[in-house]
Formats: sequence, C-alpha cells, structure tokens
Amino acid sequence: MAQLVTPPRVFLDTCHLSGMLCAQRGDSVPNDRDGCRTAAYQTLNSWLREGIFSPVWCELLVAEWIRHEDPERARRYARILDSAPQVLEFDPGVAVPQAECLNECRRIQPELQFPQFEILRPIALIRQLLVFMNQHHPNAKEAASSMEMQMPQGPQPQGTVRMFVEAYICVSPAASSVWEVGVKGDKFAFDTTKATQQSCSPEKLFLPATIKNWVLNALRLKDMLASVNPDCNPEDIVERIDISKCPGLCFYYRFYHNFVRNKKAYDDPHDLIDHAFIPGLCYCDHALVDKRVRDLIEQVQRDGAGREVTAASDPRNLVSAVSALLNDSVV
Repeated sequence: MAQLVTPPRVFLDTCHLSGMLCAQRGDSVPNDRDGCRTAAYQTLNSWLREGIFSPVWCELLVAEWIRHEDPERARRYARILDSAPQVLEFDPGVAVPQAECLNECRRIQPELQFPQFEILRPIALIRQLLVFMNQHHPNAKEAASSMEMQMPQGPQPQGTVRMFVEAYICVSPAASSVWEVGVKGDKFAFDTTKATQQSCSPEKLFLPATIKNWVLNALRLKDMLASVNPDCNPEDIVERIDISKCPGLCFYYRFYHNFVRNKKAYDDPHDLIDHAFIPGLCYCDHALVDKRVRDLIEQVQRDGAGREVTAASDPRNLVSAVSALLNDSVV
C-alpha cells in the first residue's frame, strides 16, 4: 500500500465510528443491501491502522458516547481511534474560534499573557480532565492519581482516547450535570441568534463589525482580555483582528446562522456536539459526518467559507477521495 507523505486529516463523527465498529466485528451495516458501505468501513479501518490517514476527534464526543451509549461501546470506539499511529485533537483548552481570536490578539498586543494555541495537534495528556475529576467527583482523586501514573513518560508523552473514556466514565455523574449546563447555554445562544436574525438585515449580519461584536460578547473575548490585562482596551484589540486569519470563526459563524435560520426552535441537545467540532473542520482535509451536517457545510461553502474541508456522509465517498490521493502519490 502506498503511503502519503502527509496523511490527510479526517474527522470521524460517531455515526461513522459505529459503522466502522460493525465492519470490524464482521457485521453488516444496517440497510446496506449490497454490502458496499460495509466494505468501505472495512477499508477505513484498515487505512486507519496503517496510518494512511490521521483521525481527528473532539473531546466532547466522549461525553456523547457515555451519555447515549453503554461504557463498553464507548471503549470500542476508543480502541478504533487508538489503533491509528497518531490521533489528532482540537486544543481542548478553548474553543477553536476563541483560540484563533486569542492568537490574533497576542499578535496585535504581544504583552498579553495568553499562550499560543495550537488548533490541531496530536492528542495530549488529560491534565485538564484530571483536574476536573478532582474537583467534581468525590472518589476521583485516587483514580486520577492512578491514571497519572499510567501515562507514558518522556519529553512529549501522548495520551489516548481510551484515557478520556475511562476518565469520563469515572466522573459520569458530574459530567452529566456539566452537560445539562452546556445544553442550557446552547439553547440560550440559539434563541438569542434567532432574535438577532429577526431584527438585523442579512447584509448587516455578515459585516466584519457585526462579527467582531459577536466575538467580543458571545465568545466573551471582552472578559477574557480584561482578565489578563485590566488596563487593555478589548474593543480596540478586537477591532484590529484580521478575521481572514480566523477560518474556523468565519466558517462557524456562517454555519451557525444557517443552522438557526433553518430551524424553528431548539429541539435537539445533540446539536451541542456538532457545535463543538464544526469550527475545527477548517483544519481537517475531510470530514465524515451525517447528512444534515454535510448539507449545512456545503451551504456555507457555497457562500465562500470552509472550502478547506471536503465533507461526506457516505463512507464510499471518503474512500474514493483518499484512493485518488494514493493514486496521485504513486504517479
């Protein structure tokens, strides 16, 4: 099998991890009469292990697995991802649009005490999650210490998806309450955006000034900047942000407005998961998602944003795209 110099970065949504799990066990994917989708998932499993592509995941997916699936199935999803030579993740410390904007703020005013965020990186250790465990779970301190001891040592030790799964299983009661808070916030954002769309013209909605005002308030950059430097002028700093250097922000802003416009009311808490990984797709080469999300992505791409990623809802399309890359590398 030919190898690519730089393996494409592929985001795999849960519905497709489920298909890969079926194929791995030798089962047919539901409603796959000719077996072609099952065969495609088998190919993706093989390519994953061989490092033909690098899987990208979002930490919040684990919360979905633990909430809606049994723990053992979540462990199986983790094993699929961990079978790859390298797993990539979005920096879990801050959302992608915030990370992009804070990197810009740091460029504009270097004395601001923000780290340089790496949007997409090899999966790191779960230091933050261990802190979360200690704070929110009465019996987690010993488990967290045990997990810390099991982590590989070295100058750049790597974590695994399985580590996150085990940690979330340990703190599932606390994680559930955090999930409820997240859903309430997501619903509030939906209702606020719906009201804004009704009071603001489409032309004004996508002006740079409107987007930057959203950055200041909805993304809370005003508070974040003031927290590290009370004497700074957040409005002046954000005004100088070059939003063309924030592809995840631009992509998600349009995606979310289309999402809200197409729905009458907030009715599916699962949307919280989609909103967590959507901004980072601009840093991926391919995304294997459900049909609804694929259609929204393509709608945004027709408006000129998010063209960096190729979205598919059928595994056969991803197999065809990667096969073309492999064929080109041979030629």
